[in-house]
Amino acid sequence: MDRLQTTAPRTRLGRSTYTRRSSSEIGNQLRSLRGYGEDCRCGISGRISSKFRPRLETIVVDERTGSVTEASGDLAGLLARVQRLEDEQAIRSTFHRYCHAVDVGDEAGWVDTFMPDGKLETHDTQTGGSTRPLIGHEWLSRMVARHTRAPERWHQHQITNSLITVDGDTARSESYWFLLMENEGRREVECFGRYYDLLSRCPDGRWRFQERIIHVDSGSGASTLRPKPVG
Repeated sequence: MDRLQTTAPRTRLGRSTYTRRSSSEIGNQLRSLRGYGEDCRCGISGRISSKFRPRLETIVVDERTGSVTEASGDLAGLLARVQRLEDEQAIRSTFHRYCHAVDVGDEAGWVDTFMPDGKLETHDTQTGGSTRPLIGHEWLSRMVARHTRAPERWHQHQITNSLITVDGDTARSESYWFLLMENEGRREVECFGRYYDLLSRCPDGRWRFQERIIHVDSGSGASTLRPKPVG
């Protein structure tokens, strides 16, 4: 752990400038986000209209986990919010890798968005039908090997409006999705629906699907899978 010491010798309207003494990059970055609202009062001209006394604050940051001790509650809260934003962005990156990989035929990249025992399942919202769940990399690899891809067939999986809830090393998400497809020279929305996801944080820092449940709310019924080989 790294002990940080900061002072705030001056301030300007809308921004505080800090003197930093630390070998910890995370501590340096967070110091620039901290405000000192009750210690100064700004007039119409934007100049400081009362004396400002610098404050010395000592905190301890665990650089491995990002946890903070001996700090005021708002700084600990700030760290938690930054971590949540980083987690949400990493989860969205998993969503995007999934879409890009399946569209261009990156089979290994697509399978890698799942945990080793990850599950994929599809439900038809209108008929109530569902596919047999695919569990584990072996079954997922068999499925994606049959999936169409460019330039054989042009399509793009899109994901939007993701509602992500992070709880430690697990997360749940509900998202809209739709599939753009080229059919005989026509560009169409082939189908659309919702993804219900359960994800886990992995030792390499990436988030992967423990479970992805696909709900097809509306679609043409056309398949993006090649026929199974005969024999």
